Amino acid sequence: MPQNPDGTYRFGNLGRNSLEGPGFLNIDASLMKNFRLRGGRRVQFRWEVFNATNHPSYGLPVSNLLSRDFGIIRSTVSTPRQMQFGLKFIF
Repeated sequence: MPQNPDGTYRFGNLGRNSLEGPGFLNIDASLMKNFRLRGGRRVQFRWEVFNATNHPSYGLPVSNLLSRDFGIIRSTVSTPRQMQFGLKFIF
């Protein structure tokens, strides 16, 4: 890290928001099937998947220049794959 003549540290002149963190990937999917009943009623079966690829999306690196972990990514911002089933009665 560069130092000034008096021994204090200087941080440079890089512009604001000039660095980008890792990208974010999230794919959600669903399948639905409608079953017709008498009297114009229907039942809908649903299967929904969130983060279908189960791909981790990483957080931003530590930005504190005085930290021992500077520049290291320590977190994720996405949740693991989740699935849910649903049954909807439409009348």
